Amino acid sequence: MRLRRGLLTGGPEAFYSDSTNLVVGDTNDNEDIFRKDLTTGETMRASTSSSGVQGNGDSGPTSPSISSDGRYVAFWSWATNQVVGDTNGNWDVFRKDLTDTPVHLHGQVELK
Repeated sequence: MRLRRGLLTGGPEAFYSDSTNLVVGDTNDNEDIFRKDLTTGETMRASTSSSGVQGNGDSGPTSPSISSDGRYVAFWSWATNQVVGDTNGNWDVFRKDLTDTPVHLHGQVELK
């Protein structure tokens, strides 16, 4: 597990973990991206599709990035079910708005 941003400020943290006990319903056996609010203690999973479906592949070979207000989390994912039409079979970069449901694909990587 690796934390980002709010450790010194008491604000939101973004991190990846393969732990299955951080949120209810984490049964995918993959690394997932999470946001933890250090003020309230609330932890939520960010690496889900717009409809809340957990990823079918690992997310986060590197630490995710989080906006200072904790609204947006950007992360890498191998999952192909984060957005419709992700058929490249490679790591992709996503941005999730945690106050709304849409997940946005921001880049695809072609590994050679």
